[in-house]
Amino acid sequence: METKVYFENIRETIFEQLVNAKYNIYVAVAWITDTLLWDKLCEKALSIHVQVFLIDDEINRNSNIDFDKS
Repeated sequence: METKVYFENIRETIFEQLVNAKYNIYVAVAWITDTLLWDKLCEKALSIHVQVFLIDDEINRNSNIDFDKS
């Protein structure tokens, strides 16, 4: 597995990786606040294995993300 670092177009890069995922997606982040990325994760979960690990705190609870949609 190759490791790359991105400093520009991060959202677009993550979205492209989600679109191209074929078997599994594992996400470990403190917060998810981007509805576009969350919606793509939920869409991909209909066809491949997706696991998301995040903290239960005020930022996530007060975000616009519909975690019940998952």
